[in-house]
Amino acid sequence: MRKDKPIRKKYSAGEVIFRRGDISDDIYFVHAGIAEAIKLDDLGNEVVVAIFQKNEIFGELGIILQKPRIATVRARTNLKVDIINPRSFSKLYDFEIGQQLKPIIQAMAERLRNSEIKLAKFKSEKSQEKIGGIDFSSELKVKIVANTKIAMASLGNLKSVEFTKFPMKFGRYSRRRSDHLFHLNDFHLYDQKPYNISRSHFSLEKKDKQCIYLDRESRLGSIVNDEKIGGEEFSRKTIELHQGKNSLIIGMPKSGFSFSLIVTEE
Repeated sequence: MRKDKPIRKKYSAGEVIFRRGDISDDIYFVHAGIAEAIKLDDLGNEVVVAIFQKNEIFGELGIILQKPRIATVRARTNLKVDIINPRSFSKLYDFEIGQQLKPIIQAMAERLRNSEIKLAKFKSEKSQEKIGGIDFSSELKVKIVANTKIAMASLGNLKSVEFTKFPMKFGRYSRRRSDHLFHLNDFHLYDQKPYNISRSHFSLEKKDKQCIYLDRESRLGSIVNDEKIGGEEFSRKTIELHQGKNSLIIGMPKSGFSFSLIVTEE
């Protein structure tokens, strides 16, 4: 069993620590030396996009966003790093300061996800601009109805759940306490390996009389009213829901997580 204690590791100058596209599973703290993050430009030339020196960390973006590594990181000089298991952050909960920091870290992680969404290049910018303020002038309700047994199980064996609070954030339930540090959800959905539901998957936002489905940088995205939303770097991230019945499939098309989103206004 892997221990929470950081692991000290040495790299020689020029040695690759991880590559773009690798699975994000550790955070690195520079103990001595210099590391550099590199990407390839359109001509295939290496470009240094970040430098990490003593007492700086790298690798945390992939953990927070639940995405593969977005750049290759290698040792620029001889390097010593402490490799930190994200689960060790759960120890924060054992202290009063950890409880005080928890909502701050959650808010930072959520803002980072939202920044990634805004930076993505997708066609539905008009829909994205509508997300922000909340309109309380009318009562908007969204009922999520499970269409399959696996969808019902994800709702905690409930056939349907109705929501009137917006924004409403949805993500996969995890037993890891550290996951609750980086992923702030109002409602948890249950899933098993191989996961289709991300720990921060989507939210329902309210603006004026519209309900908007927003992908929260999920790994596989969703299919809403037969349109792919999220799951890819430049895919569309938002879609306005109709009044009445909308279709939702979370994850892969054949995942079985099939729901109806019924939007009503009073």
